[in-house]
Amino acid sequence: MASLTETAYYARNTIKFGAIGIVVFFVLRAGVSAGVAYWKKLHPPPPPPPTVSFGQLPAMVFPALPQPTVTYTLETVTGATPDLGDRASVYFMPVRTASLLGLERTANLASKLEFRQKYEQLSPTRYRWVKNDPLPATLTADIISGSFTVEVAWNSDPALLFARDVPNETLALDETKNWLQNLGLETSMML
Repeated sequence: MASLTETAYYARNTIKFGAIGIVVFFVLRAGVSAGVAYWKKLHPPPPPPPTVSFGQLPAMVFPALPQPTVTYTLETVTGATPDLGDRASVYFMPVRTASLLGLERTANLASKLEFRQKYEQLSPTRYRWVKNDPLPATLTADIISGSFTVEVAWNSDPALLFARDVPNETLALDETKNWLQNLGLETSMML
């Protein structure tokens, strides 16, 4: 029969080495999972072969009419068609539809852009806001797609023509992205 000291000794060693074993197991498992994911990313499985789920298409029957002589010229950079592979991926694009809060959302955007006057309805989905201070500006927005255009009459202030601190293209793009992010709008589609 084991003494209390021996039992405590073996219990402590079992807990210590068991904890070390569990930690090593999880570290190795994470490493193997990362390695497998990396391998799959570098060597993806081939796409599935094309199917004929809807059956074979019937051959096209063309009428027997005299065909005119047609000449085509391919005007691409390389002078040849690009290699697009044997298939293309098709992605679902949800169709945006009108909602009860579309106009309210667009009016909130106009308010954030400091267009606080009453809007003018141009069509069932397009609205226009106008402001005159500090510069005359027009906001035209689509309440379904969320797209908008802001037009500012910068040439109405002659002092802007002589401004010396005009940003370069990169700085202007960065400022525009920051401006849109501050408004809570998506900037990933910007070029």
